[in-house]
Amino acid sequence: MAYYSNELKKRAPASDLAYMAAGRLAIRNYEYQKAVDSLEQAVLRFPGSADAQSFYSQAMSIWSRALMISQRDEEAAQALEKASNAVDLAGQLDPFSLLVMQGKAGILAFQGDCSAIESLLEQALELDPEVGRIKMNLAICLHQNGGGIDNAMSIAETEPLGFARNTLMAIFLNELGDREAAELRMDQMKTAYGDSAAYQYGQIHSQWGETEKAFQWLQKAIEIHDPGIILSAGDPLLAPLHDDPRFEEILRAVGF
Repeated sequence: MAYYSNELKKRAPASDLAYMAAGRLAIRNYEYQKAVDSLEQAVLRFPGSADAQSFYSQAMSIWSRALMISQRDEEAAQALEKASNAVDLAGQLDPFSLLVMQGKAGILAFQGDCSAIESLLEQALELDPEVGRIKMNLAICLHQNGGGIDNAMSIAETEPLGFARNTLMAIFLNELGDREAAELRMDQMKTAYGDSAAYQYGQIHSQWGETEKAFQWLQKAIEIHDPGIILSAGDPLLAPLHDDPRFEEILRAVGF
């Protein structure tokens, strides 16, 4: 990513691709304000680019979490509104983009708007019956907002992405008292993904009430630069860890 961004700066410094690459690299490096600045330039210079609007939405969504952690609630709400507006515009510019729909599902889940995710899922499934992540976000939204664990579980079981499906199923099965089945899901993940799913193992152990193991895996996620770690601020699956001082250390380590 760094090489690609640097080459674009040299060859096409004023292009939308250059701004987007710089913004995405900044997110990877946990430099969220820098990411927002780069991607804001992208949407200002290229307002008709669905990709620019989508990546700007992602950056603003993450930035809203950083502001929330800093207890700058009004600014956080404004940033989340900008993220929502940008992803809506991206959807208007490219109504068939599954990437845009996936990004919007994440924002809607953070906002707790499960019905809107359900509508979005219907649209996405018409384009690709195997689209991933949207069902994951719907299942999390239902679980966190009184939609019932049975409903959440039925959605999670049909999530096409194995790491997302098994993460949620390990959590839900344990919550229902079937620890053996829950551990089997975890074992399946470790066989398929090894340490690359470190962030998801942290989520599972957090929900299982195994704090020490949760922090061990989150630390591993930082070490291997697991992309999921940038969602740690505001992740409801990590809520059981919030009162532990080590959680603040995790957040600081990834730029929050």
